[in-house]
Amino acid sequence: MVTNLFLAVLVLLSAHPILAQEKSITIGHIEFFGTAGMDVQRIKNELPVHIGDEISVTSVPDVKDHIKQSVKEAIHLEPTDVAMLCCDNQNRLVAFIGLPGKNYRQFQYNRSPKGSAQLAPQVLTIYREAMDLLLP
Repeated sequence: MVTNLFLAVLVLLSAHPILAQEKSITIGHIEFFGTAGMDVQRIKNELPVHIGDEISVTSVPDVKDHIKQSVKEAIHLEPTDVAMLCCDNQNRLVAFIGLPGKNYRQFQYNRSPKGSAQLAPQVLTIYREAMDLLLP
């Protein structure tokens, strides 16, 4: 009986509109790099998001894809990178958009390590918990 009551209360609480709302984040900055020779204003005009827009946290990957597509449509070239990072000092999202301008320099990553060194499980747990707190 108590278990059924508990389940009923849990279901009612989870259905409450305020609790069911998805978390959103405001775009605080949009920064470009690799801009030499690029029409940055045209790219800005074509972006699907702008400073001050609110997006849901879960839509960040889709927003990145839309930014990549809009850059490609604006300059007929792929962006070199699109990164959405959390957060500035006002808890707003920062978007970095890399362009293939004359000042762009490609870099190479080091080869993947082949050793057996690993982080301790406790370190990975703390990292995951920190990420959960930053982007619930």
